[in-house]
Amino acid sequence: MIVLEPITITSFTSSNVPENDETEWDSTTSYVVGDLCMVVAEHKIYECQVDNLNKYPPDYLDDGDPDADPVVPNTWKEVSATNKWKMFDNKTQSPTSQADDITVSFTPGVLFNGVALLGVSAETVTITVTDPDDGEVYKEEVEMLDYTAIIDYYQWFFYPMVKKTVVVKLDLPAYSEATIEIQLTDSGETVELGELIIGTQKDIGDAVFGTSVGLADYSQKSVDSDTGEVTLEEGIYNNTVDFRIEMDSNKVYDVRRFLAQYRATPVLYVGHEDYEATVIYGFYKDLSIVISNVAISACSLEVEELS
Repeated sequence: MIVLEPITITSFTSSNVPENDETEWDSTTSYVVGDLCMVVAEHKIYECQVDNLNKYPPDYLDDGDPDADPVVPNTWKEVSATNKWKMFDNKTQSPTSQADDITVSFTPGVLFNGVALLGVSAETVTITVTDPDDGEVYKEEVEMLDYTAIIDYYQWFFYPMVKKTVVVKLDLPAYSEATIEIQLTDSGETVELGELIIGTQKDIGDAVFGTSVGLADYSQKSVDSDTGEVTLEEGIYNNTVDFRIEMDSNKVYDVRRFLAQYRATPVLYVGHEDYEATVIYGFYKDLSIVISNVAISACSLEVEELS
């Protein structure tokens, strides 16, 4: 059972994804309600809520008064991260996208030994690590077609092929000055990357059978009191995993102390890197450890994905 602690990425070493979603905010432009602009320094897109001039969007997001009568709206509203930076916005269902190919590289400047790609739509993913002294120290190409549900010839010929959406690699050599390059390709299609996590690993025990996976659905159902007609409004959903973990009893305090740091901070939880359903990026809702005996303790860790 691995926890991958993300490194904060503040810059790209290289990227073929442009940051040109909208026109850059300009202090001399008069904005009207509904106008969109981009602030590259923040890597964010904003929507105008009140006609204005020379009001820098990041400084005017919370300047309204919702309790006033009538309500005074905020001048600007944050819409999203720019396409280039969506892979770091903590929203796996809001991907960086581009036709044919996404190629990015990073030099974190600190030690890293694991990488995860979530919300992937691509034919192949290639991960390369290059150290300035040792040269290329790691390279692996992952084919994203998923054959696990194909069990006979009929399904091979007639079932639609599906693609994996998660890549986790925990076998990266540990380097602190290396550059990591991520390339996703799918010729003629739109390539997507929902979330990219580069970081260091912490082993907190062994995920065991009894681990359960599910969904937290935020769709809304309403019933008309006169006609009885049911209306369904589809909302977002988040994946959930309730891990069952066994650990050495002498690690209980260390694990509890470690996880206490991430009560409200998203990290990647990996039950097994080859079982996509047990890989989840989010926050834990509940932690319970039973000290079963002097040797082994049982842990229940309930995690919900960030949407």
